[in-house]
Amino acid sequence: MRTALDADLSCSTETALTIAADGVKLDLGGRRVSSFGGVGVLNDGHDGVAIRNGSILAPSGSPIVLSHADDNRLEDLQASGGGGPAVLLDDPTTAASSAALSVRSWAAWV
Repeated sequence: MRTALDADLSCSTETALTIAADGVKLDLGGRRVSSFGGVGVLNDGHDGVAIRNGSILAPSGSPIVLSHADDNRLEDLQASGGGGPAVLLDDPTTAASSAALSVRSWAAWV
């Protein structure tokens, strides 16, 4: 399933954008996803997801969280967060199976 943003997305809730299916290919189209209440993009349990081509901002949390998800790709992204790592891989399986991380950011913690 391919999807793209056609405008910037900004919200004050806990998570700005939640991946809700396996195989999602999200092209940010050079746009920005901002969450001022926590996580920018959350993938909790969905495999084969690709997120590319944009910026993700979460001043009070982690811009990108991958949880219990395999074969994920993050390409050509700028990610910045003030309250945690730019990319949070919360389990060893996700860290081992998700490749092609091309994120310009401060840090990625496993």
